[in-house]
Amino acid sequence: MNAVTLTEPSPLILQARNVAVDYPSRRPFSPPKRVLENVSLDIRPGETVGLVGESGSGKSTLGRAILGLSPIAEGTVHFGGQDITHASMQQRRRLAKDLQVVFQDPYGSLNPAMRIRDIILEPVLSAGGDRGEAQSALKDLLDRVQLPADTLQRYPSEFSGGQRQRIAIARALIMKPKLIVCDEVVSALDLSTQARILELLIEIQADTGVSYLFTSHDLGVIRAISHTVTVLFRGRVVESGDVAQVTESPSEAYTKQLLMASPVPDPARQRVRRVAYRKEFIV
Repeated sequence: MNAVTLTEPSPLILQARNVAVDYPSRRPFSPPKRVLENVSLDIRPGETVGLVGESGSGKSTLGRAILGLSPIAEGTVHFGGQDITHASMQQRRRLAKDLQVVFQDPYGSLNPAMRIRDIILEPVLSAGGDRGEAQSALKDLLDRVQLPADTLQRYPSEFSGGQRQRIAIARALIMKPKLIVCDEVVSALDLSTQARILELLIEIQADTGVSYLFTSHDLGVIRAISHTVTVLFRGRVVESGDVAQVTESPSEAYTKQLLMASPVPDPARQRVRRVAYRKEFIV
């Protein structure tokens, strides 16, 4: 399983420069807390940029800032050459055609009271799209995400976590977006299901040329799907570059810790890794 090989460099689809995000303090009269500071990254068409770090590192916050779900205190975000740093709600609705998201929780991201047909069609109808045209694309879309045809008449509770994540991916794909923000999309799944979802995303990228901003706490997952990777620690970039270089020969101690914390399927290799981790970072 490997990410799609990129060809020659293309114009950027997304450019984030020196982005900072503040969250309100829980203490009365206290200043906001800065959770993201001076973060920059570029995404090209057909590229997957991995964003990795432990919980609280700011990776999901950056995704939310790009989507307009978290206000940007400083810096800029350009999408397709358009400044979307402080885009209005009306502008965001227009952006939804090209900029979509798949969230982490496959159980909480789908409305349990809606049939799958309505869940997948909802983004198109909300954007004022043609229902008939969208419905005609549903069969091919289900084939693409490897779900049976009877899926459309059923409810989310009738599916496993991996199947629900495929439904969420289908909901994002129906808009034919240029970029999908994938926020920890495999972290709630078992290892075998993770592998199948990653393979599916790679196949979709090969077929459609869609770009991904893929966040994860697992450097092994990032290595499997990404072309480049940015490592975040406490809201700041500590390392970035080609995925092979960063995941195989990291230069920063924090990235090395993430690499050693990434699980491997071989128990013997895992024991060796744990011993090496204790020697380098604990003893």
